[in-house]
Amino acid sequence: MVLMPNGKQKHLFITGGTGFIGRPLVSYFLSRGYFVSCLTRQPDQRSSHPRLRYVQGDLNNSVVCKVDQPPKLYDAFLHFGALTARKNGRAAYSCNATGTQNLINTFSQQLKNTPFIYASSIAVMDDGSFPNTPKKETQEAKAISLYGQSKLSGEHILLKASRQFQFHPALLRLTTVYGSGDVRGGISLLIKFIKNYPLPFLVTPPSQFNFLYVHDIPVICEKIIEKPLTRSKIYILAEKKSHSLAECCQFISQTFHKKLRCVTLPKGFWNTLCRFSAGLGFNKLFSFQIRCITDNVTWCDSSEITRDYQLEWTSLENGLTHTLKD
Repeated sequence: MVLMPNGKQKHLFITGGTGFIGRPLVSYFLSRGYFVSCLTRQPDQRSSHPRLRYVQGDLNNSVVCKVDQPPKLYDAFLHFGALTARKNGRAAYSCNATGTQNLINTFSQQLKNTPFIYASSIAVMDDGSFPNTPKKETQEAKAISLYGQSKLSGEHILLKASRQFQFHPALLRLTTVYGSGDVRGGISLLIKFIKNYPLPFLVTPPSQFNFLYVHDIPVICEKIIEKPLTRSKIYILAEKKSHSLAECCQFISQTFHKKLRCVTLPKGFWNTLCRFSAGLGFNKLFSFQIRCITDNVTWCDSSEITRDYQLEWTSLENGLTHTLKD
């Protein structure tokens, strides 16, 4: 059981708690003894756990939810509510950027010196280039996708608010997240493809990638809550070891005892294929997640947060093993 210095149990406010990343986040903190208030748009959402309550509201509203009177003082805010721009870029911007501002405005009187964790994305660093070195936090963020731009706007809004309301947010740039319960992510789609096709054949880029196992995220968040930041920080979250996409696909195929044919194209050929596909509009046929994991932006360096919090990452092999068992 996690207690405050005054002996009270810690109480968290979480957005996005019913999503792919949010569900294990909520489950983890409940298992650790925290109280959790979870924002939901469903008016009839009911909790079966004594330390979990659902708060009806919407990030798109100027007042995200009704604030308790007297105000309930939360010990940390975890902002994981988000939309991708696959179908509606305007709606994604409204949720990811304007929604972040709405959340700040709603709880502005409670933010001083309170840990605030924002789930950003490595997409904020996707400038369309093929770097020769892994992405680092110190590099300038230049997002070309609507999703990346909306998340980058959310970061800017938080950093500005942190100076006004005197708190120090942790901005977590998540790379390609995978794990059980994901039905639309890039790794999930690869698993389905390799599992269902009798003779799977893939053409992969020559890049290196860093993946992130979904159950590592709650552990990292707890460490940040228990060791609050003294200044605002941007962290890249990803397994420290990088992999080729072909390596990942081969591991999946071995699990299903399938022979995978995989051709890795040189960088020049891969760039030409991507431009040709985009010119014909083929890229619109693929989901955001599939295009994300075939882009060099997911080759990144997470050594800073690894050092600051002495993290031990779940390896891709172990993470995929658990994912494929579920």
